[in-house]
Amino acid sequence: MNFVTGALKYNKLENALPVFDTNSNQLFKKLLSYRKKEAQTLDNFINKNGNTYFTNDSLKLLFAKMYKVYNNKAISFLKENSENYFSFWYFINEVMPPTMAF
Repeated sequence: MNFVTGALKYNKLENALPVFDTNSNQLFKKLLSYRKKEAQTLDNFINKNGNTYFTNDSLKLLFAKMYKVYNNKAISFLKENSENYFSFWYFINEVMPPTMAF
């Protein structure tokens, strides 16, 4: 295989949005709203338990279950919006890496 290395030679960026900017990226804003309940559940758990869930097996298991629900909610949303490149990008960069850690 022949791989090209080096910087891309583009001087103009078209149709690109800041990924995590809810003003310009309306799909990201909708995703946050879609899984707001699951995100709040995780936040409450982390606020209550701090980092102890990393060292406590029962808490670690509970966190993993809640995180799975959180991720499944995101995956459901991304499937519904699969025609948008953001869905692919978000899945590859934000859903898969943490899932692989569990």
